[in-house]
Amino acid sequence: MSSRLIWLSIVSLVACAAGVARAADKKAKLADLSCEELFATGKSLLARGKRSDARTYLRRYEQRCPRGPEIEQAKLAIAKSFFDEGQIDLKVEGVATCRQIISFYPKHLAACECQLRIADYHFQQIRACDRDQSETREAVSEYEKLLAAYPDCEHLEEGRKNLAAARDRLACAEFEVARYYKRTGDVRSAEHRLSDLLRDFPEYSRGCEAARLRVELLAEIDDLEPARKVLAWMSEKCPGSEHLLKARRMVGVAPVLESNEARPR
Repeated sequence: MSSRLIWLSIVSLVACAAGVARAADKKAKLADLSCEELFATGKSLLARGKRSDARTYLRRYEQRCPRGPEIEQAKLAIAKSFFDEGQIDLKVEGVATCRQIISFYPKHLAACECQLRIADYHFQQIRACDRDQSETREAVSEYEKLLAAYPDCEHLEEGRKNLAAARDRLACAEFEVARYYKRTGDVRSAEHRLSDLLRDFPEYSRGCEAARLRVELLAEIDDLEPARKVLAWMSEKCPGSEHLLKARRMVGVAPVLESNEARPR
């Protein structure tokens, strides 16, 4: 064996021994800390962005003090540390930890925040309107659980806001499907899709546009009675909008009626 290889082997052994020694020192230090010190150190490390080290101390707190006064907060801090990581597999660990908290401590304040965190995880994975909406549906389901299970949760307003955005994305996806059917000449499928959209998502941000398109399709198949019902809905939902004016022309409503609508500014 050459002197260079011998030297590299010695360096590797020394580095390995040093690593083992540091690990042993850290383990001994952890063993000497009280429950309060473990929790405080873990929180301090987490605040400094040292998430992996923080989890080491907080996990030790979990193991040594399963009935400690800060056990719920320790578990929540561990979950948060996972959610703050960049890798999706670590965020999944956060979801799993939060589900454990909700299962074991359903009445604790940490459960409320965990339910929001789970919903937010799915919300952050939402894709464009023309892509798969599985994560959007998961987000809607988890936000609805938050509102139903924790009516006094301090995070309720944030949950409502994100729930509305997620539902709007689902409605948008339905609108894109309807438009696809229209482009391919399947008028009845497009109209049925829009009918379901307006029924299930009356708050859709582009609801007036979707309603106008439905009127257009109904007029195309000469089904004017439901078209007039859509017009009545539009008169309340979007008075004076360009979509309403166009829809009225499609079914032959006299233009004079349009002058009574207040134009949006």
